[in-house]
Parts: sequence; structure tokens; C-alpha cells
Amino acid sequence: MKVVSLTLLVVAVVLGVCACGTFAQVEDTTPYTPGPQVRRWATGDLVLTTNIDELLPYVESIAYNRAIPYLAVGVIAILAILIWSCCRCCNKCHVGLKDGSFCGKIWFLLLLVVMVCSIGLAAGGIEASKDQNTAFVNFPTVIDSVTSYVMEVGTSTDEVDTRTGILVPLLEELQEVQYNMFIDSNQVQAMIDFVETLNTTVASVDSSVGGLDFSTFSDISNESGNVNDIRNQYSLIVLGVILGLVLLEGFFAILNFCLSGSSRPSHNACRFIIYFLSFLTLLVLLVLWVAGGGLIVASTVVSDVCLDPDSQFLSLVNETGVQGQAYELATYYLTCDVGSPAHPFRTEIRNISNAINQTLEELETTKSDVDDCATLLGASDPRCVRAELVIEYIQTNTTALELELGTAPSLIDENGNSSEGFLYLVSCSALNGRYQNMLNVFCGDGAEALGLSAGIFVGFALIYLFSQIISRIVSDVGRDEDDDVKII
Repeated sequence: MKVVSLTLLVVAVVLGVCACGTFAQVEDTTPYTPGPQVRRWATGDLVLTTNIDELLPYVESIAYNRAIPYLAVGVIAILAILIWSCCRCCNKCHVGLKDGSFCGKIWFLLLLVVMVCSIGLAAGGIEASKDQNTAFVNFPTVIDSVTSYVMEVGTSTDEVDTRTGILVPLLEELQEVQYNMFIDSNQVQAMIDFVETLNTTVASVDSSVGGLDFSTFSDISNESGNVNDIRNQYSLIVLGVILGLVLLEGFFAILNFCLSGSSRPSHNACRFIIYFLSFLTLLVLLVLWVAGGGLIVASTVVSDVCLDPDSQFLSLVNETGVQGQAYELATYYLTCDVGSPAHPFRTEIRNISNAINQTLEELETTKSDVDDCATLLGASDPRCVRAELVIEYIQTNTTALELELGTAPSLIDENGNSSEGFLYLVSCSALNGRYQNMLNVFCGDGAEALGLSAGIFVGFALIYLFSQIISRIVSDVGRDEDDDVKII
């Protein structure tokens, strides 16, 4: 039964790791800690659940407290700028600051500050793109981690299956009638039962793992590189367009500030370029504001999951109604990186280790029984020679089996985790390490990049807003109030 319990454990763990992988170029298995962007955007109010009705209050809270106020400010600001632009087009609502005035110089300096800030935000956007690139590059490590785990399980089960396949015939040979006079057949039968149970267990695990198909995951992993190349290319283009529009509008405002009369762009054919830029920047401002609102919501939700992922995943496990040992296992593998808790199957692992040690001890007893064979039948009797040789083979293969299983006492720590062999695959380091890698990719890389991108979008939306206002005021400095040239 102990071995059967371990069978269920390994099968459940393999399928669990696969499920995690379907969601996560250096694999990072260090314990995950929330980064600055996750801490900045998280509210701490999320309790992860599959029940949409229970999530609605949380979504409404984000909408009312973050998205709607942000979008409302944007709509009001854009409408105000549109009204102001229409008024200016009618040759009204110009600020009309005098050329060389102190206020005019202050507004000019503010325009320069806005332009410098836009360059800084563009640099931040490139950094965010690099973080996104890191997440895309590391994404295959999650898939590879899952597939490598399954391959390791398959390899380990094959090794144990081969070893038990060697042991069973040897033990059965000892049960033959010709050895009954000096070997306890009941003792040998107990050893056979143990090895056959182990063989059945391993075959069951191997069958479960062998039926898993990772071709779809591998395709996704391979495609992630192409998607990342396209994303990176378009990210740079979008950043270039956004920055270029701000700098162009600022450039024309500076020319209007520094020049006079018909030399001013607003007083010659260049004004049509200014009209187009004004329309385009307002359109981009609207897009930035809407996209920023969406990113605020996305960053908040993802950050709330990544702020305490262990609790969020355990809430999902708890929601499924899993209780008892299965819940204990889930809790252990999600949290065993903290505090070195005891393995839930520590007792069973110890029992298997003791069973193999007992088998080795019984083989020593059987070997001493064979020594009596020489007294009964003579040292040269072929039955004695063969029995001694068979027992040596059994001892050698049982010792090898102990190492392949990872049940040698020297391999098992005080918490019940094995450092090698088949049982290593159900240890804390083997499974929690893969879980931490998934968190480091999706939360450490992905959520941080998403949060930074949200900040960049909101920052550019504000920069565009200030640029629309300040560039118009700077363009009006030194403008003759009687001038009937229209400018928006």
C-alpha cells in the first residue's frame, strides 16, 4: 500500500506540473519575491476563484477606484482641449503673452521639460520592452521544465522497471524445489511480492506519463520567439511614433516662440502641418488614455495574483473541494521553499527504505543458509554454486535498485526528501523549484514588464496632455492680438 500511495503521488504530481506548465533563457528556481511593479499595482483584495459572481465585486472595485476615474479625467481633458482648439481656430482664446515676458519664458522652459520627460519615458519604454523580451525568452524554460520533468520520470521508471525485471526471475529461481532443503521459500516469496508490487507501481507511473502529449506546448514554446520578434519590432515603432509626435509639436512651438511675423510656422504654410499634428496628437492621446486604462486593470489583476501566488493557488485548490492528503500535498509543494517542512509522504518513503534494507538483510540470512549447502551436499555441488551466484546477483541488483529509487538512508534527509533517484522527483527541490521558475517567469518577468508598460502608457498620456496645453501657450507668446491668422 505504501508503494501504491507513492504511485498516486507521482502521477498526481506529474499531471500537476503539466497543468502549471500550460499556463510557465536561464531557468531560475530561486524563491520568488514580488518586485516593485507588483507591489505598486497590487491592491491585496483578490481571492482567486473560478466563480465569476464572486469576482465581480473585486472587478467593480478596480473599475470604480482606478479605471473609471482615470478614463473620466482623460475624457474631460480631451474634450477641453478640443473646445479650446475650436475656439483658437476662430481666432479667440489665445493666451497672448508678450514676447520676452517672464511668464513666456517659464512656459518655454516647461515645454523643454515636457520634451525631456518624453525622451525619458521613451527610454523607460525601451526598458519595459527589454523586460517583456526577458519574459518571452524565459517562457520556453517553463515548458522545458515540464517536459524535462516528464522525461526524467520516464527515464527513472524505465531504470527501476529494468532492475525489477532482473530481480524477479532470480528470486523465483531460488524458490525452485532443488533449493528448498536449505532456503526458506516463504522468505523468498515475501521478497518477490515486494519487488512485483514495486514493478507494478513503476509500470503504472510509466503508463500515465507515457500517454502525455506535449507537442502543442512545444509548438507554443517555439512560436513564442517569433511572436516576441514581432512584438519587439512594433514596440519600437510605436515608441518612435509617440515620441516623434511630442518632439515635433514641441519643435514647432519653439519655432513660433523664437521667430516672428511670417517666419513663424503658424503664419505660413507650415500651419497646415501643425493642424495635422494637432489632430494626430489628439487621436494618439485618446488611444493612449484608453490603452492606459486597460493596462491599469490588467496590471492590477496580475499584480494581485503575483503578490501572494501561494495563497491564490491554494484558494483554487480549496475551491475544488480537495481535502485530506491531496490538499496537504498541494500546500507542501507550493510552500516547502519556506521553513523546510516535513514531506507528507515522509513515513511511506522511510517504510520503503526500511523494506529494501530488510530485503538486503534477509539476503544475507539466505546467503548464510547457502553456506549450509556445502555441509549438506558438498561444496562442489552445482546447486550450491548456482544458489550462491544467484544471491550475489540479487544483492548487487537490489543495492542498485536502492540507489535508482533513492531510498538509501544516506540519500534521504530528515524531512523525507531524497536527493537522487525516482523519489527525488517527488521531493521539494524537484517540484517547488519548477514552480518557482514558473513564478519568476510569469510574475518576476511578465508582471513586472506589464506594470512598467502600464506606467509608461499612463506617463505618455499625461505627457501628451501637458504637451497639448503648453505647446499652444508657447506658440501664442509674442503673437499679435490683431493677427487674424487662425491657429489651433
